[in-house]
Amino acid sequence: MNHLRTAGISAMIVVILLLGVASHADVAEAQGGIQFSIQPDRDAGQEDAYFTYSAKAGESIDDEALVISTGGEAVTLKLYSADAITAIGGGTAFAGRDEDRTGVRAWVRPSLAEVALAPGGSQTIPFTVVVPAGAAPGDHVAGLVVEAPPKQGQSGGVQTSVTERVGVAVVVRIAGEAREELALGGICLNQETGSNYFQVPVANNGNILSRPSGEFILQRQGGSEVFRKPIDPATILPQDATFLRIDAPADPGTGRYTATVHLNQTDGRAAEESSDIRVRDEKVNGCEATDAIPAATAVVLGEQVVRDDGDGGGLPVLTLSLVGVVVLLALLLIASEVLRRGRRSASG
Repeated sequence: MNHLRTAGISAMIVVILLLGVASHADVAEAQGGIQFSIQPDRDAGQEDAYFTYSAKAGESIDDEALVISTGGEAVTLKLYSADAITAIGGGTAFAGRDEDRTGVRAWVRPSLAEVALAPGGSQTIPFTVVVPAGAAPGDHVAGLVVEAPPKQGQSGGVQTSVTERVGVAVVVRIAGEAREELALGGICLNQETGSNYFQVPVANNGNILSRPSGEFILQRQGGSEVFRKPIDPATILPQDATFLRIDAPADPGTGRYTATVHLNQTDGRAAEESSDIRVRDEKVNGCEATDAIPAATAVVLGEQVVRDDGDGGGLPVLTLSLVGVVVLLALLLIASEVLRRGRRSASG
């Protein structure tokens, strides 16, 4: 069974909100009671939940964002732009403040670095989008992010520090050829610690946002169907990737299965992947290899990982790489010893 490898996304903070097309204030409230938000200024006639522009390379666009506090205390928030990344299951999340993923964050330039809000207050923040002269056709996505000071606390006797932040997407579409190109990786099953979900890496190798729909099917090897479920992931960003997770309605039981994912693109084309799944008596994380090297962005690069599925399938790539390093060090030590002895013989 093939799986795909990527560089992992750095965990910059403990609490991060994943933003799609829903109202960002609603998302923030639902995911932990965060009492501030940033959004387009609807009083200025902006109706979308995020900023979207059609622009030309070299163009500049001026706009305003509205930062709102719903808390009972004054708060000073950091304000900055961040590169957009695809959240697990789709939707837009944002990389860390100083994390360079796509470089689009450099296009979005807020007028302030901090916003001081009174209890229940709000402030309009001007910003400028500066599109580079060489910007390629397609969708380019960053975000405007507001971040609160860290909150210190304790959990289970351990000191914790939680940083809350929320963001709003800024989507810039450059005119030219628009291409949607989904690719799927190998499917796995996680049944460890009460989990019971299938996972599949999905990439958008095109240059525009993709909002696919499709279906997951599990069959016994032999043909009988176990279950099927519709798939409706949120947006997958161009030149990025993520995992889709499909909850199984019940434990399929020990045996050999075939899992199939079929995703329909908005242009009518489809991406499909089928993988063999073996379920044993022991409940394990069959996605551990791809979780250890989160598979998302490397799907775009087409890198593959050979994974041991218990049938002699081979060692993970990382293990092979470590073995190679050890062998190289051993060869260098041997060469060094040979040279040292040669010098002794020559001096003797």
